[in-house]
Amino acid sequence: MHTSRSSSFEIMAPSLITFNKSHEKRLEEYKEILGSPLPPSQVFEQWCDYLDLGVEPTGWCGLWNISRELCEDFDIPFPCPVFVLVELVNFKELTAQVRVNRVMHEVSLPEVISDVPLLNLYPTSEQENSALNVEFTAECIDQYRLFYNHLWWPWDLEEIGEISDWVSVHLEMRLQLYFDMLSGEMDYEIGSKIRHYITSGKDIYEEIKELEEIINEEDVAAKMTESEALLLTKRAELDQIKTKLLLFENKDFRLIESRKKQKARASKKSAETTVVLSTCSSQDAVSYMNEFGKNFSDTNKVVQFCSDPQEAVMKALPGDTIVISPGFFKLNSSGAIEEGGSIIGMIPDNKPVLSDLISNWSLLEFCSNARLMNVAIEIQQVHSGIIVRRNSLTLQDVSMKALSSLQHQAIVVLKNGVLEANNCTFSGFDVALVANEGATVVINSCTFEDNNFAIKLCEGATVTLNNCSVYASKNCAIQIESGKVVSQISSMELLHTIPGVKAVGLTIQNSSKGDVQVVKRRTGIILEDNM
Repeated sequence: MHTSRSSSFEIMAPSLITFNKSHEKRLEEYKEILGSPLPPSQVFEQWCDYLDLGVEPTGWCGLWNISRELCEDFDIPFPCPVFVLVELVNFKELTAQVRVNRVMHEVSLPEVISDVPLLNLYPTSEQENSALNVEFTAECIDQYRLFYNHLWWPWDLEEIGEISDWVSVHLEMRLQLYFDMLSGEMDYEIGSKIRHYITSGKDIYEEIKELEEIINEEDVAAKMTESEALLLTKRAELDQIKTKLLLFENKDFRLIESRKKQKARASKKSAETTVVLSTCSSQDAVSYMNEFGKNFSDTNKVVQFCSDPQEAVMKALPGDTIVISPGFFKLNSSGAIEEGGSIIGMIPDNKPVLSDLISNWSLLEFCSNARLMNVAIEIQQVHSGIIVRRNSLTLQDVSMKALSSLQHQAIVVLKNGVLEANNCTFSGFDVALVANEGATVVINSCTFEDNNFAIKLCEGATVTLNNCSVYASKNCAIQIESGKVVSQISSMELLHTIPGVKAVGLTIQNSSKGDVQVVKRRTGIILEDNM
């Protein structure tokens, strides 16, 4: 039986118990928890024993951070904070049975849900039973969560027989790697490579496990099957990634690579241009280069050529320009362009299509002044197409479209981020544009169509909409989170009462649940860990 539980937006969410520990403290704790020697095959069992001793087995309240995939299964918005009562912890599987107390959306969920991963539960400071040791419960789960999200890689289990002690081989180096990446001091290109290797490795590992299950169900054949051939290929790919990660685990290796990158940047005299050419006929190649010569001729710039935009952004330096011919390309990060530069479609009337390569938190992230022009971006796996972390990003004649049923966001602008979008289109997203408090957004002559929400913005964001059109929003066109205003749905006139929001020539048509909605700002939301 399903129960519909809607939150009261005027009630503040309970505060979570959080921890901010140093590298030295974490290392000391993990050595004490895991002991040594500890073979890879016994790591999970060790965590089961430790959590059995430290975590309250029943009766505590917490926030359940539902995964994006499960939100899709339940057909509820993501992120969706759910406050639950933990009824029973399964210490053999490290899962829990929970009872739903409150959901901060008007959604339907089962009243009791089993097999909730313990690492997705966050104990709250306010508890109905004051006799419980919830502080230590929260600390134990925090230790377990960080370990499995950032220190343990699933293929470590395959090191059985290769190493006798996971702790002495990996713990200290991986913990140092985590803190180096967390601090933001690591070279951006090296950090991007490591994140790509880890994410790709996890995806390939899942594919390997699925292929092994398929092969086990197939009839034994004298000749190699397609599944067996693909399995060998995937294992070879994973071996390459494991070798690269083994190098980058070593801090000394990372420092040497960082110095090489810094030296290359220091010796660079001017920005360079890389031309990405798709596989095409010789006639098309000549036509593309003629167009490049017309639109991008600059005798003072060095021009390089490649066939893969991901290779181009990874080899680029900040300030470089990547020019991409028409075609379909896979991409998994913005590489050096994250720190400034341009990605431009070669022919405005025939845009290159850039699609996500792997399941990641975001496709492109930007921290410095950057520009995207004349490109089409198709999203299938990542949660957010573009994240603007700080400084400015300019979009010119860019189309963005979500192709899968998962709940995607096109663009997220964080505090201190600045976005200018001109003549762009956004379609098929759960939320096309998210503007956080402290973000600055200027949207000129853009079209939002067939999204759940066209725009979500927090009070404190500065948003200007000039001559924009919003069509067929499945929910409301624009949602505003406010700390002061009681929830309400109204017409576009409500926008004029929101500080920092300006709308001139805005058209909104056929929104299922109204033009503008104001809701109480949500608190207690935790997004997936993203190192």
